Amino acid sequence: MKLISLLILLSFSFSISAQTKPKPIASAKPKESSAKEQKQAATKPATVTTKGKVEKEILKLEHKWAQALLDEDVAKLDTLLADNLQYTRSNGKVENKASYLDPIKKGTTTYSMVKRDHVKVQVNGETAIVTAQWKARLQNKPNPPMETKARYLHVYMKQNGRWVLTTHQNTEIK
Repeated sequence: MKLISLLILLSFSFSISAQTKPKPIASAKPKESSAKEQKQAATKPATVTTKGKVEKEILKLEHKWAQALLDEDVAKLDTLLADNLQYTRSNGKVENKASYLDPIKKGTTTYSMVKRDHVKVQVNGETAIVTAQWKARLQNKPNPPMETKARYLHVYMKQNGRWVLTTHQNTEIK
């Protein structure tokens, strides 16, 4: 008798849960942006996938990196990059921190546009992986200015209590 009662109760609860419809998720209305926000929009990605506090912290570092490229702010880049940085360009050239910063410091590499999109952050302990698509307009003097579109991978690690960019890998999209 108890078994029959249990079966009836279970079948009743399944039929109720099957009839329960999930509530739709409300979407936020896009807000109008100010002139200042539009000016800074070049470094802010259009689409971002994040989850928590650490992911948001990494996104802020990504924004600082892009802004530092535009501003040619070598001091800011120096604080964002790990001393053991491995920077792999889309042509396969691998650079360390000094060889990456040197042309920016000398003014031979300049960025006039950095737009990022499809930014995703994944955190695993004290390592964070960022994947994104970017479009950049730059000049490597004496060559003429160029525009590149690529996917990039950034690896951040927590070193001495702060997040630093340890790896950059760029793959050009043709």
